[in-house]
Amino acid sequence: SAPPPMRGRKKPTKPLSEEEENAITTKVTKYRMLSSKLLQARAAMLSAPSGPAAVDQLAAEMLPLQARLLRINPDFYTLWNHRKEVRSAAGPPCALGRPLAPSRAPSH
Repeated sequence: SAPPPMRGRKKPTKPLSEEEENAITTKVTKYRMLSSKLLQARAAMLSAPSGPAAVDQLAAEMLPLQARLLRINPDFYTLWNHRKEVRSAAGPPCALGRPLAPSRAPSH
């Protein structure tokens, strides 16, 4: 079967070297592993009855991984929704050990 289209990317004009193919394969494998880990962690968070401390602990572990994956692929809309769920389940940002950022209201 043909590989999926690569939107917005130039099709290579020359074949990739074995080293380049291995580098791409490694990146794809890491991406898939991280994505799978986050989706499994979300399922565990939803299915396991746990207290606020457990949710905060899970959120503290998941949020940096989600941020890393979203930097790689910001079009992963499902992950944005999961991130919103984790943040709202964990309570205020201060509960995660991070203070609230100052609001940037426009000055008149």
